[in-house]
Amino acid sequence: MKKINGLTVSVNFSVGFNEVEVSDSVFNGLLKIEEMSSGIQDTDYNKDKDVMEAFEWLNNRISMDDSLTWGYEIDELDED
Repeated sequence: MKKINGLTVSVNFSVGFNEVEVSDSVFNGLLKIEEMSSGIQDTDYNKDKDVMEAFEWLNNRISMDDSLTWGYEIDELDED
């Protein structure tokens, strides 16, 4: 048995949507997020009203159970 003092994992997954209708604000926010090279983090979304609405729209509609593909990446593992 090994003891791990700290473990940080990134979870990446993809979800697809087809033929959805969104408000103008959500659409504009999605465009702004698309333009960001590194995507959006939960700490960044409240800096722009459209982005905030798009983030909330995505957050309400995406779960890992919906994923088409997924993967784990170990960012940090601190052993005893």
